[in-house]
Amino acid sequence: MTRRSLLLSGVLLGLCPVGGADVPPTVAFDQVPFETLASPIVMNLSITDPLQTTVPGSVITYHFNLMNTIGIDLPIFGFVNLNAPPYLTEIVDPFTVPANATVTGTLSFQVASTATAGLETFFTNAASTLHDPVSGDSYVSNFATLSVNVVPEPSDIIPCTIGSVCC
Repeated sequence: MTRRSLLLSGVLLGLCPVGGADVPPTVAFDQVPFETLASPIVMNLSITDPLQTTVPGSVITYHFNLMNTIGIDLPIFGFVNLNAPPYLTEIVDPFTVPANATVTGTLSFQVASTATAGLETFFTNAASTLHDPVSGDSYVSNFATLSVNVVPEPSDIIPCTIGSVCC
């Protein structure tokens, strides 16, 4: 990396003054604090019932508390779900978290009728339609862990009586 690109990087990241005075001889990217590069987490998300047990074709609902820690209202357009099972579809219900307030609400998913039995864990966070003026990224909450345990419907279980061979 040339001195010119280091200077430009330093100016853009606010590490060097414009004009080049006091330019450090090198500025390594890994020496810049992560907080300088990322949009701040301005909401605190907690899930009161992070494990849901369900059957295929149903709707599951998680209950949450979402605290806004900044002085502006934050419209929420939905949640960002990482590693969610492909059989879940979020039921989007937009809402607003008032400035410096906490709201309680629900996050619901439609479970596909083709969902396979088993326990799946994934992560979610709330995302606002407003953006951080410095990074341009959406204001977000921390990630919370969710789990869904799909069990077969009783009609799908093969009855077994004492003395019989069950497959």
